[in-house]
Amino acid sequence: MLKNCKRLVSVLLCVILALSVFSVCSFAAGGLKYSVDEFGNARLDSCSKSCDGVVKVPSTVRIDGKTYNVKTIGDEAFLGCENITEIRIAEGVTSIGNRAFKNCTSLTRIDVPSTLISCQYDAFDGCGKIRVNCYKSNYQFFTVYGFADNLEINVVDGDLDEETTKTANSIVDLIKAFFAKILAFFRNLGKK
Repeated sequence: MLKNCKRLVSVLLCVILALSVFSVCSFAAGGLKYSVDEFGNARLDSCSKSCDGVVKVPSTVRIDGKTYNVKTIGDEAFLGCENITEIRIAEGVTSIGNRAFKNCTSLTRIDVPSTLISCQYDAFDGCGKIRVNCYKSNYQFFTVYGFADNLEINVVDGDLDEETTKTANSIVDLIKAFFAKILAFFRNLGKK
């Protein structure tokens, strides 16, 4: 019995130590809450519902006296922040998570850095019309654009050329066809 208690205490201490190393949290300026991921980069986890107007996501944040590069806007980070009108994301951020801006009903503009490589298809669910200022290098956004009917893309480093549009549309068509086949497969299973 005593031996099992010692093991349990040891396991709990290991878990607490691991959590303290991998999830240092702190509120930063502007009502944005960050954590440090397993790679030593900052992830924007949430935004205070009292935030309004223009919100700037910085390239670095200080947490407990140490500076971290902001790489990710996490899942549901701005969920329901209804009073935000613009979001300006600094260079260095590489990904936007699931439903990151869901139900940000006043959001009308977002500035995306050239470093962004990943944006989830449902990042802007429940939002009104949004003007996205992005770069040709943000190829992922052109695919997201194919799924979201509320985005207006503005390519700041030139025009969206016809080849990029065709490629993005063909990828969207392939993904839609794939999911249609999966749905048909499961419907057929249900009939048997």
